[in-house]
Amino acid sequence: DPCGHCVGGMCTKDTGYCDYGCEDGWFGGSCNLQCFQNCSKCSSKDECLMCKSGLAGSRCDMKCPEICSSCSQDMISDEIVCSECAAGYSQPQKNCSCTMSKCTNVEETLGFRVCEKCEANTGWYLSQGSCCPCKHCAGGNQFCSSNGTCLNGCEPHYYPKEQGCDVFCDIDHCVWCEPFFGYGKVCVGCESGYYLDTDGQCNSCSEHCKGGSTKCHPTTGVCIDECEDGWFGDKCDTTCHEKYCAVCDDIEKTCHQCREGFYGEHCTKNCLKNCTKCSKETGSCLECVRGRYAEDCSKMCLNCLKDDCQVTGECLFGCKEGWFGSHCDQRCPEGCSKCSNSDSCEECFIQETLLNGKCYSSCSKCFHGMCSSDGKCKQGCVDGWHGTKCDLPCPAECSKCNSSDSCDACLHGFELEGSKCISTCKNCKDQICSADGVCDNGCKAGWVGSKCIEKCVEHCISCADGLNCDECLSGYQLLENRCVAGCSFCLQDKCDLATGNCHFGCKEGHYGPQCIELCPKGCRTCDSMETCTSCSLGFHMVNFKCVPICENCYSCQRDVKTDVYLCNICKEGYYAKNGVCQKCSITCKNSACERTTAQCLEGCIDGWTGLLCNIPEDGTKLPVTACEGSCLTCNADTRQCSSCIAGMWGKSCEQKCPSHCSVCDQQTGQCMVVCSKYCQKSVNMVSCNNVTGACLQGCQDGWYGDQCQNMCAQNCIDKECDRTTGHCTKGCSPGWKGFTCSEANKMPAVPSVAMIAVAVVAAIVVVAIIISTFVFCRFRKKRLDEKEHSYTNVTYSSNAPSQYTNNGFMLDSVM
Repeated sequence: DPCGHCVGGMCTKDTGYCDYGCEDGWFGGSCNLQCFQNCSKCSSKDECLMCKSGLAGSRCDMKCPEICSSCSQDMISDEIVCSECAAGYSQPQKNCSCTMSKCTNVEETLGFRVCEKCEANTGWYLSQGSCCPCKHCAGGNQFCSSNGTCLNGCEPHYYPKEQGCDVFCDIDHCVWCEPFFGYGKVCVGCESGYYLDTDGQCNSCSEHCKGGSTKCHPTTGVCIDECEDGWFGDKCDTTCHEKYCAVCDDIEKTCHQCREGFYGEHCTKNCLKNCTKCSKETGSCLECVRGRYAEDCSKMCLNCLKDDCQVTGECLFGCKEGWFGSHCDQRCPEGCSKCSNSDSCEECFIQETLLNGKCYSSCSKCFHGMCSSDGKCKQGCVDGWHGTKCDLPCPAECSKCNSSDSCDACLHGFELEGSKCISTCKNCKDQICSADGVCDNGCKAGWVGSKCIEKCVEHCISCADGLNCDECLSGYQLLENRCVAGCSFCLQDKCDLATGNCHFGCKEGHYGPQCIELCPKGCRTCDSMETCTSCSLGFHMVNFKCVPICENCYSCQRDVKTDVYLCNICKEGYYAKNGVCQKCSITCKNSACERTTAQCLEGCIDGWTGLLCNIPEDGTKLPVTACEGSCLTCNADTRQCSSCIAGMWGKSCEQKCPSHCSVCDQQTGQCMVVCSKYCQKSVNMVSCNNVTGACLQGCQDGWYGDQCQNMCAQNCIDKECDRTTGHCTKGCSPGWKGFTCSEANKMPAVPSVAMIAVAVVAAIVVVAIIISTFVFCRFRKKRLDEKEHSYTNVTYSSNAPSQYTNNGFMLDSVM
């Protein structure tokens, strides 16, 4: 159709030009060119004259507000403005924001509804018979008059043009604008950090004003305070001529004050090390770096809070716990965390009790809470505790004891046998049973029977008869009424379902071939109950054991450089050496020593002398010496380290092992592995390569692999297997097969009664068929024999017509 998109389908026949223009969405003389999407009238493919209903913008890609039925884009502000309002809204010139819904008094005039009054103090005002919203009034839109004027002025960045604060001030960094001759705007106030110049523009304050860029006059830009070091002028925008000069007179070219760290006439000399500010003339230190004091800043204020003090050594923020004095160099009384003198305490450490200005050991475990000043209980201990200070717990089931492994009396539900408390209902749930031994609340997991004396099968926690399991322990799964190892604690949950041995090792906190054994408390990973390989948060490794951080310590802090926790104040019976609390010498009387020097407080035990009680009186014993720092063992004479604690290496055990290993070579620092406890030991007790972990002498019985990390399959006879491959060398237990006896060997099924009956009937039928066939064949043979005998009496004639018999002979007719 040549006039396809012409209005009314009308066009000139010869030229194809449309007589009355194009339909919506098309343009060109013949209306054969399509406008872009959402444009209803256009003059070219890039210029739209009218968008489809509800859309606006040069590309018709902007939606009209819901209160507009049609809209357009303002050519100056680019804002979308309403051309016509939707039902319920009015005044397109106010962007259709006015409505009758906020009207409290409506009058009918010539059929039109006209508003006479709007809701009071709600942010609406009366305009041309409807209620329009107040906009951007300072303090809230409720603060506007009945004619729409904001009573307290406009909020920042808005100013009034017609009514209310309806115009946005888009001048950079300007907060307050005013109309300019009715059509423009001018800035009258800038945001913080800027000042207003004579051209009405907001300029940034100088960054060299002291106190920051916000510190300048809002109209002149003059810095309110002084300039930063090295700058001068009203606006602090000019530098001193000397490089390290802080305050200068540029006219006389003289420097009055140097920048921090420099001194001299031209500020070219460096202050002493650790000195941040020194006298311009003499270079003597006026201020030290944080944590230092003295004229040469050589002393450290270690006991000051925040490690901060004046150049005189006086602490700026007070003292750390356990210290007092202006320089925090005097120690508080024993057990005291806060004091003002050496005679009276204000606060005690958490383990101590404050009484009449002194700190005493807590007496909470003493009978009637009574103890002496040294913490010793006067009338014995409450149930469950023992020791002179009642600070040692009895065994869990004891009510009274004299040691940690011997009971004198038992808790309810237990009875004393020798020095041990034995449960009277040990297998009962909650250990409650009747007089005849019947468990009232059932059995503990793994036991069955009325008296809970029958044990379920291995690894089973619930069973009906002791043989067939209903529920297995965590880490095991039910298979044919028995519990086999599962993969719950294996990495990636991958294991051999027949043996339960984990393929890729254990999850954190577990060890063993099936990863069902729990590591000791504090271990994140371990090889056994005796050997931790990494520690949990809050613990650190000492000799392959994970011990709590700050052990035997009242308070400690982390050294950010070495990531080691160093103790400030040790508990009684310990002293601090290199930040670690070490036990007082056993040669000190009552093992009591001073917490920082290790000097014995109550003298020496018999046979020893010296401040440290480390010198034998008769010369027959070797002196008692303590190894320094991170040494585990050392030479008694030279104190030279012979072995280091876990995680350290070096001649003096002063260097940390790499972060990925807990043990390293003492000489080289090379990462070493902990040998598996299942490696076979040699004559010199060496069991594995300490770099690869490979076992040198093979594995102990029942284990295989390079590091003897795999257990021989439980289904191997005698649990013996090849120590390299895991192949069961003596064969498999009944019911199992395969290289590692991990495949179930299904036994032939036992036939049922029905199957036996069917087989018997089938056999009878077969026999009957055989007998019938035999009888039939005998009978047929007999008939054939009789016929053959009759043929011998027949007379043949050559003239008679011949016939073929069934047996292939040609016979004449019988005469």
